[in-house]
Amino acid sequence: MYSLRDLFIPGLFLADDTEAQVARLVSFYASLSEGNIIPRWGRDLNYGFGHPVLMFLYPLPMYFGSLIHSMGWGFIDSVKIVLGIGFAASGLAMYLWIKEIYGARSGFIAGLLYTIAPYRFLDLYGRGALGENTAFIFAPLVCYFLYKKNLIGVSLSIAGLVMSHNALSLMFLIFIIPYGLYLNPSFLFSAFFFGFSLSAFYWMPGVFEGKYTLRDIVIDSKLYLTRFPSLEELLFGKYQIGVLHLLTILLLFRTFLRKNKAFSIMVIAVFLLTVFLLHPLSANLSFLAIFQFPWRWLSLTVFVCAVAGGLVLSSIKKGQTLLTIILTIMVLYLYLPLAHIKGINTNKDNYFIREYTGTTDTGESSPIWGTRGQEEAAKQQIEIIDGYAQISNIVKKSNLHTYIIRVDKPTYFKDNTMYFPGWKVFANGQDIPIEYQNKNYRGIITFHLPVGNYEMKTIFTETKTRLFADIISGISLIIFIATFFYKRFRNNTIL
Repeated sequence: MYSLRDLFIPGLFLADDTEAQVARLVSFYASLSEGNIIPRWGRDLNYGFGHPVLMFLYPLPMYFGSLIHSMGWGFIDSVKIVLGIGFAASGLAMYLWIKEIYGARSGFIAGLLYTIAPYRFLDLYGRGALGENTAFIFAPLVCYFLYKKNLIGVSLSIAGLVMSHNALSLMFLIFIIPYGLYLNPSFLFSAFFFGFSLSAFYWMPGVFEGKYTLRDIVIDSKLYLTRFPSLEELLFGKYQIGVLHLLTILLLFRTFLRKNKAFSIMVIAVFLLTVFLLHPLSANLSFLAIFQFPWRWLSLTVFVCAVAGGLVLSSIKKGQTLLTIILTIMVLYLYLPLAHIKGINTNKDNYFIREYTGTTDTGESSPIWGTRGQEEAAKQQIEIIDGYAQISNIVKKSNLHTYIIRVDKPTYFKDNTMYFPGWKVFANGQDIPIEYQNKNYRGIITFHLPVGNYEMKTIFTETKTRLFADIISGISLIIFIATFFYKRFRNNTIL
């Protein structure tokens, strides 16, 4: 608990992403509370013009945070609780997996090295990386359920990993795929099929509709080349692997020929791969720019080093208890001094609910038709560009704007919402043409109305891609629920 002590300090701690995480949770919860089971549109972000960032944002930590907020916690505290639970639960997940294979002491050391590590504290306190911190739970859980041959468990864990962080899920698959093939190839295929089907509602729109955003501004190979950590940083600095973590790999080199040969070779091979990917020698692999930061590979490095620690301890016949105590003391002595925040942000919940005006990203989720971000709020949700009309009864929700218009002469309107595929305008129930490329209102929804009285609705609908993804996830969820209850019923009948 000492490693999480600073999370109990009142207020939002200073980190790279903590403000963005709270603002995202506020927006996500607002949409969820309006009845949108899958929040995709940030209603009040981007100076109130809205933003599709929720569509491309890892949803699972946001669902966790929304649940915690609904229990009475503030938004800032909810983010901190999700961070704390993610950190602690990841160690428990690693413990369960390695304990199952090599015993409790090995599981304990693996769990300790997995959580009490320099990069984990950087992720937690330096970056406030909510998605990455949550993803650390599911990587060992996938391996645990693969080992147990539990299809429901491994499929849900794969879905959880994907919905926690897309980049880290790809990284961890580098270990998970060979491990699953090593255990049972056909079982791995089934687990992947169901895991990716369950999470389709998230990743499919990200893959197929990301082309409508400015995502390439972060997938910059030239920028990626400037972010490689130096050898000094990897050994002693901000991005250090950790001397004890490196020691576990060196000891595994010495012991793997005597025990657990195939598994040890796999662990060492993945470690060496991460070392290569952390080095500028990998710069020619330009596709790696999708991961944004080369030092992100430390996530996989920490994972395999923790597994190596459990393997090494399992190979020692005598003195396991004493060695476990010594290793624990050394880990805590060397790494716990890193478990501190940099300071406290003075903003409270009300700031993120009423005043926050950003997009929560650097513009990569912004629609291609507009600007990366608005610079000021609109006077009202619906405005007249040209003509004469009276507008009343304006109601704005995340996915729905309603209002009444009386048009006295043909009028050109703008609904101050950033266009993204799915937005439609209905006048008296009829879908009317919209425009979103007026050079004076870049990316803003505009439309014309002739003389008349209108009940208007601007609705963010599901595109064919999103609807198809929703159906896949829905069918998969129904299958899993039915399978779960069938097994429970069958077991109870047998008894």
